[in-house]
Amino acid sequence: MPLFRYTAVGSDGKQNNGTYKAVDRERLLKHLKEQGLTPVSITELSDDKELDQAPPSRPLDTSVVSFSFGISRKELMVFTRQLATTLNAGLPLMRIIHVVCNESKNPRIKKVMGTIGTSLQKGKSFSQALEEHPGIFDSMYINMVKVGERSGDLPSCIMRLAELLEKEIALRRKVKSALAYPSFILIFTTIMTYALVAFMMPLFTPVFRDSGLNIERDYPLTHYLLKASDFATSGPKMGLLLTALVCLFGGMKLVLNHPQGRLAWDLFKIHIPFVRTFFLNVVAARFARSFSLLLKSGVPLVDAMKLVARAAGNEAVAQRLSRGAREIGEGEGITKTLKGSQVFPDMLIQMSAMGEEAGSLPDMMERVADYYDEEVDSSVDALTALLEPSMMILIGGVVCVFVMGVLLPILGVSSSVQEQM
Repeated sequence: MPLFRYTAVGSDGKQNNGTYKAVDRERLLKHLKEQGLTPVSITELSDDKELDQAPPSRPLDTSVVSFSFGISRKELMVFTRQLATTLNAGLPLMRIIHVVCNESKNPRIKKVMGTIGTSLQKGKSFSQALEEHPGIFDSMYINMVKVGERSGDLPSCIMRLAELLEKEIALRRKVKSALAYPSFILIFTTIMTYALVAFMMPLFTPVFRDSGLNIERDYPLTHYLLKASDFATSGPKMGLLLTALVCLFGGMKLVLNHPQGRLAWDLFKIHIPFVRTFFLNVVAARFARSFSLLLKSGVPLVDAMKLVARAAGNEAVAQRLSRGAREIGEGEGITKTLKGSQVFPDMLIQMSAMGEEAGSLPDMMERVADYYDEEVDSSVDALTALLEPSMMILIGGVVCVFVMGVLLPILGVSSSVQEQM
């Protein structure tokens, strides 16, 4: 009969090491379960000699060396979905963390999961283990886990978290897709313009200057193109321009990292003409989805509003929601609070009023989230349809300016030659 060496964790968080003879691994797992132990590692030993020489089983490896900057939201979403699926299947939490730590090929995830597994082995709760990584798990995530632990329904709370993260990533993907095309066209147009004035225009410069024409007076467009060409081909001037751009970019980063600067930028985003409705629809979809999730999980209304404020993704909106949470705590209605924030569309406020009166606010918020998800899709399609011809006009305008700046003086030279003949 095979002999197994095992390392397991009891309900009190203490680690237990030992050996056990069993017909197979499944029989050992059953034995450990009957003892109230969760296995961390199991090693089969073939004989007594190997038993004496075998090294002790190790807990989760937390010594993975990696240049880690955290886990992306997409990676967090994949982990949360795996966690929700396996918890619903009845697997113990410790075993799930152990499997993720060992099977993941991402060194960042291995390192974080290893640390979480070690915390669980020391007797900490899952939410306490997550709190040790605030850069990865935000306050909403941790509080949802706490709600699941207190209610005894952790799998359902994790499943809702997975759905929320999937919706959030889908929403971000829509926003990125709306901005990707104009960003590419602007970069392409900038490179093309530089190539025209730095490499093509110098080929015509000697012809224009030796033509005898008064370029500055008769052809101002060509004159400006020549000035731009001189600037683009001057090393010191281009170096000064690049330095100024780097300083401008660095200054913007510093401003955005400052709370007041971030607030001003986020406030500007929700007041930009033409795209204001798009940004407000994104805010409404994210708020309604998160708010519905928290209320369905049993989080009190005031606490749910505070958590949604922290996860709003927009400082201007977050401050208004935080103020709204205080007003609700003082007895104000949710509908009046949302209306007073002057951020959310009328439909969300009306649906909130209906849900508040009917006592079905979480379900109503979920329907609102679905509606605004569709609105964001429609906005992305409309913006893309509008931007495509606009970008083509921009590129055509740049080419037209260059062609006219080159062609008009050439026609002037031709006319003067014909007059002399």
